[in-house]
Amino acid sequence: MGTTTTRNPYSPDGEDVVTAFLLEYGRRGTLKKFITKVDNVTLLRWMVQVAKGLRDMHQVGIIHGDLKPENVIIMESGRAKIIDLAQSGYTIPYRAPEFPDLFESKGEWHCSVDIYSFGVVYWRMLFGTADELPQPDDQHSSPVIKLITECVSTNPLERPSAQHVIDTLEHRS
Repeated sequence: MGTTTTRNPYSPDGEDVVTAFLLEYGRRGTLKKFITKVDNVTLLRWMVQVAKGLRDMHQVGIIHGDLKPENVIIMESGRAKIIDLAQSGYTIPYRAPEFPDLFESKGEWHCSVDIYSFGVVYWRMLFGTADELPQPDDQHSSPVIKLITECVSTNPLERPSAQHVIDTLEHRS
């Protein structure tokens, strides 16, 4: 991965106008290709890798902006990597419930919006749909489902940090 800056092609002596990320090609496709079609051990490994990517972005003040299965690629090596740092808006059903208000008021985006999306992505990978997410009052015996429930809390202050997600998932592996 790297960055590139380009001059305005209509004014080559002018200022730089485009700065972009150069990303690796995910030869195996995106997570979307693997919805309900991957074993739990592989999915767990990928979701830990996604959570680590979120943690690293959050540590430097970057909010992804559109985490969804289509924005996680699977490399030839089998590693999951986050792509498309849009920061232009969340895709339904992955966007946090508070997002429309944040967007309209031009409020500050918090890490918790990415954590909500992470929970929805994980739920969809396991069950194929995001129509009905787990509720806090549901009884869950699985630590992974309990974690997903915390991630998709309607209260952003109740969502875990990316590091907590990592610690919980790594404890499961």
